Amino acid sequence: MSVPVALLVCFALVGCQQPDVAVSNDSSVVAYVGGEPIRRERLRCKSPLDGIQQQVTCLLSGVLYQRVMDRYFARHGIVVDATMIRDEFGDQTAEPGTHDYQLQQDVLSMWHFNRQLWEEYGGRVVAAQFRPAFSQDGFWALLREEEAVGYLHIVNPDLAEAFWARSASLTGRIIHKSGRQAFERPWWREDWQPEFVVGQLPNKPLQLTRLTAASLLRSSRTLGPPRS
Repeated sequence: MSVPVALLVCFALVGCQQPDVAVSNDSSVVAYVGGEPIRRERLRCKSPLDGIQQQVTCLLSGVLYQRVMDRYFARHGIVVDATMIRDEFGDQTAEPGTHDYQLQQDVLSMWHFNRQLWEEYGGRVVAAQFRPAFSQDGFWALLREEEAVGYLHIVNPDLAEAFWARSASLTGRIIHKSGRQAFERPWWREDWQPEFVVGQLPNKPLQLTRLTAASLLRSSRTLGPPRS
């Protein structure tokens, strides 16, 4: 469960050599994802943050997260299909084609994605409301790999600095004592009983251990990595 040796060596040197990326002279382009130019005006989303930090949040949640997860699933042959959803949610499975069914698929996909990231990379697993088990270090290690192969290329220096600084931020997070325990079973099950690092629990621990599939479906749809 460690970052690939070649990647560690690459980071230890002056820097990983970036594959050729066609960079536009358009100053509104701040990044490229899979070769697609991402303009500054696109990085405006609902967020308690503003300025450059809002752009980081929007790039992560609005652009990167789903694409990176889809690429990762394709490489590993992971498919969250109707059978998997039915096996997990049982008689609480929503009607296919509905918003609730899509939410169940999204949540189950996120859980498998984060568990696989932790199994591959190890590192810290954190909790935030609606994301009780997020592979913090694994996700950012994967983004570094995507940058190394040229899939992710942030051309705006201020955005790049703020973006990669976010990888170390644990603001508003609760750290799991054990990634293995965090992913032992899906977090919406009643028997999910995680332990957290001493001193990281807030006064009201977000009711994480009491979330069920039913309460999840009554919650607002909030996907992607935890937001600072």
